[in-house]
Amino acid sequence: MTWPDSFYVDYDYDLTNAVTGIRENGATSGAGAIHLRRDTARLR
Repeated sequence: MTWPDSFYVDYDYDLTNAVTGIRENGATSGAGAIHLRRDTARLR
């Protein structure tokens, strides 16, 4: 997704299409990268 001021966000997905990460402007670490972890214990 890209905003008019050229800010953009990328979403990362695993093989089940669950979102595993959100990155702003291509960041791979730091404050601009959010890595999500699925709580498989609560899915049962």
